[in-house]
Amino acid sequence: MPRPVLPVAGLTVLLAAASAAQPHPATGRWEGALTFRGAEMPLRLVVAAEGDSLAVALDFPALLMVGEPAPAVADARGLDVTFPFGLGPLRVEPVDDAVLASTPLGGDTLSLRLRRDGPPPYVEVPVAFESGGAALAGTLVLPEGPGPHPGVVLVHGSGRLGRHSQKYRPWADFLARQGLAVLYYDKRGVGESGGTYGAPLPVLAADAAAALRALRARPEVDPARVGLKGTSQGAWLAEQVAADLSDVAFLLLVSAAAGTPRDQEMQSVEYGMRADGRSEAEIEDALAYLGLYFYVARTGAGWSALEAAAARAQGEDWGGYVDQPRTPDDLAWWRASHDLQPARLVEGLELPALLLYGGADWITPPVENADKLRGLFPTPDRVEAHVFPRADHWLEVPAWTDDAGRWHWPQIAPGALEAVADWLRRAVPPRAEP
Repeated sequence: MPRPVLPVAGLTVLLAAASAAQPHPATGRWEGALTFRGAEMPLRLVVAAEGDSLAVALDFPALLMVGEPAPAVADARGLDVTFPFGLGPLRVEPVDDAVLASTPLGGDTLSLRLRRDGPPPYVEVPVAFESGGAALAGTLVLPEGPGPHPGVVLVHGSGRLGRHSQKYRPWADFLARQGLAVLYYDKRGVGESGGTYGAPLPVLAADAAAALRALRARPEVDPARVGLKGTSQGAWLAEQVAADLSDVAFLLLVSAAAGTPRDQEMQSVEYGMRADGRSEAEIEDALAYLGLYFYVARTGAGWSALEAAAARAQGEDWGGYVDQPRTPDDLAWWRASHDLQPARLVEGLELPALLLYGGADWITPPVENADKLRGLFPTPDRVEAHVFPRADHWLEVPAWTDDAGRWHWPQIAPGALEAVADWLRRAVPPRAEP
């Protein structure tokens, strides 16, 4: 079942022409905050020249949103920028390198405060590397300061993720600001990367291992202090790479399952339906259907029974929670992956690891996974696990009002990013001097 998403701004709109001899007054980088109902949302805004036009992008660090294109309309003095979350437009008209703007919104006032900002504390370098006969394209983010730096590879979760996905790329910005060199890349068959999209987990793990080797080979990076960060399916891949290469420095895993892909699918259907208020009878029917589904995927027998069950599921309310294959070929991924046990690979990993879970995550329910996965590590005292209330599979918390009546913006779970930064300082110590 698809997760709910925040409404965000649409595709980038090229703005009115700006003279090369007289840059538009809003061009550059800006830092500040939106304020609504007394709550602040930190914000970075970038206005860049693109030929004879301008384009606007937004960063919301507290939500791990980076480089989100924002529609805007320009005139000679400034821009009317349309903000996400259904906020509508606000005026960005610089006066003495500052911007102040406000507009009524729902009986309250939405305010914007910005000041000119410098470049980010890192540089980005395009990179390319090979894996299994495919040329993969990526970006290396190098933090300020003398190297060699500790490093981390961002491992993709499921789906067609390229370098610009908002569920992938923003971690590069955050981790580079913690002093790590970060390599992230277009998934096989996506964006500028070659190969075929939809490859099985072992192939994707090999791609992540190739990325790790490419990062270690950089002179700016300390090869002894390179780890992996993965969310959801990416956590499985990170575990596989760490087991295969044996000298991975650390693991940062978000929403990591402790069982097989089949286990996770069964859990996500059960917990998702329960969160939506479905009856126990409906949940039992859906799980029974999945039992047949995975039996057919595992054995290759019983396709006609599954075909008939899928047709019946289409007429049931619970049918939207389960896959309904049209041909036996639709089961190919599950046939290859349903009983893989990547989490068991951590039983041989003696390394620091950080496990993060959302308390409201029905895709990887923490009650089924957090303690179980931590207990699989041979040195659980080196493994930290945190569960954040109200947070979902991506650690996001929607806008809410707390017990004191204070309104809060949507954001990554309060304390989650601080926990990552603190853990990195302890788990990835400074390089020892020769």
